[in-house]
Amino acid sequence: MQNVSTMGGDGIDEIATKINYLICSKKLKTLVVYSEKKSEGKTTSILNISPVMSSLYNKRVLVLDHSGKKTDDLEILIGAKNNNDNVILKTKYTGVDYVRQSSLKQKAVLLADLKDFYDLILVNTTNYRNERRKSIPTIKYDGAVLVRTNKT
Repeated sequence: MQNVSTMGGDGIDEIATKINYLICSKKLKTLVVYSEKKSEGKTTSILNISPVMSSLYNKRVLVLDHSGKKTDDLEILIGAKNNNDNVILKTKYTGVDYVRQSSLKQKAVLLADLKDFYDLILVNTTNYRNERRKSIPTIKYDGAVLVRTNKT
């Protein structure tokens, strides 16, 4: 798959259409978004795909951050607002929520408990080479989206 940030709007819609097909036909629910190297567009892909899935296909989307970064660009860019120290944070996109993997552990909440409330869970990771050292990822997922740049 190409890096979503290099595609036009049609490219994002095309990817969303394919994901929607997998949700409907294969009952796919949890996708890990990863790449072989850092800075290939994982965060940008999630930022572009999640609102399209929500608005175009009326899907409830949870973005799970499993990147392990202390300051997370995704949390800032998605506009996550922490209201009353909740595990699940609302974002600036209707129908798209956000949660950090560390919040699930701290609050003793399991992702399995949240799956019933969402149509799609997109898991943001570090790059694959770093992720293999930690295990990719420590949750059960149904599929994967490989993000690559034109250089790779």
